[in-house]
Amino acid sequence: MTVKFANIPEELQSRAQWVLWQWEERSGKDTGEFKWTKPPYQPNGISAESDNPNTWVSFEEAKAAYERGGFSGVGYVVTVDSEATDVHPTMVDDGITGVDLDHVVDPETGTIEDWAQSIVDRLDSYTEISPSGTGLRIFLFAKLPPKDRKLGGFECYESGRYLTVTGNHLPGTPATIEHRQNQMTAVHTEMFAERNRNQPKQGPPPKAAPVDLEDEVLLEVAFAAKNGDAVRRLYDGDIGAYGSHSEADLALCSHLGFYTAGDHGRMDRMFRASDLYRPKWDEKRGSATYGELTIAKALEGITEFYTGHSNGQHPTGNGSQADEKNGQGGTSKRQSQATLLVGLAADVELWHTPEFEPFATVEVNNHKENWPVRSQVLRRWLAHGFYGQTGAAPNAQAIQDALSVIGGKAVFEGPATVGVQR
Repeated sequence: MTVKFANIPEELQSRAQWVLWQWEERSGKDTGEFKWTKPPYQPNGISAESDNPNTWVSFEEAKAAYERGGFSGVGYVVTVDSEATDVHPTMVDDGITGVDLDHVVDPETGTIEDWAQSIVDRLDSYTEISPSGTGLRIFLFAKLPPKDRKLGGFECYESGRYLTVTGNHLPGTPATIEHRQNQMTAVHTEMFAERNRNQPKQGPPPKAAPVDLEDEVLLEVAFAAKNGDAVRRLYDGDIGAYGSHSEADLALCSHLGFYTAGDHGRMDRMFRASDLYRPKWDEKRGSATYGELTIAKALEGITEFYTGHSNGQHPTGNGSQADEKNGQGGTSKRQSQATLLVGLAADVELWHTPEFEPFATVEVNNHKENWPVRSQVLRRWLAHGFYGQTGAAPNAQAIQDALSVIGGKAVFEGPATVGVQR
């Protein structure tokens, strides 16, 4: 099938996430039988990788290589946020999902199977005919639930895959990629309903009484739970256990949803105070922001909430007794930790950029380095210094409070400097 480049939506053309592909007959891993596959390539003939942006090219480069000959077609790599590694650079979420409907088109008559036509009509976004002539692919702006990607002739992907693109637009469907989050969620739920019939039904979270603990106390509860270390790492911005930043965002929101009894506003506030927060949280995804969609998705899977509070008291029991055990109240303890952490930065040179981004110049191994105040390296430097003085690790909220003070000093007391981040 010849690629019709003029029909390919601008939303795909504008991104340098393109590969080429070639029909090849390869032996199956399980059966040993030969079957036709479509491995991805770079224009130079070297294999491309769906998780390595260094092997992708622009739309123009892919088009030129295809037109020179030697390749069967072109493909687009869908992405979610992924931090840089020693091997691969950072990937940015393009917000695009691809839906495959395999073996649903009669190549002689062009008739589409009813179930597939229903999905095409409901998603109502750019749809094209696949290279085989018997399948359909739909591109739309939407995010997928954490699991379930393939069932029979239905597949859907938002990352880790390249999708062939033919430009053979299906008549009667939009020529552009549309925002269809609600529709995609509904289709996905229905397609995998039978598989998940014995699992908790998704939908609005159960009703629960408001949690009457302060945010910082509630965080202490979360950090002290059996999975508290995982919650703390997420709150501190560690995404190492997840495939992407977006997946880590969703995981932290799920924890926050449990502990806040599904309070949207409080989840948003507490997420913004975490080190996972980034400007993307407020970016629009159709009529809602990325943050709003992430919170909504997290709440879909929650079937119970935290209930271990009572009249605003610390969940370990009577508030005064807990204070006596600690030797001081929880808030005072955090304040003393934060004060000590701020003191560790007393000899650090604080300054800000002309755009008011706070920095700290820290002496390390007989040389000076410039670190953003909100960076992980400064957090670790403070935690290391705190441990050296007290023999204990500071809690996350104390570090957060200290960084807020240090950042304020850098912006309002430090000079405006054009520095270089290292």
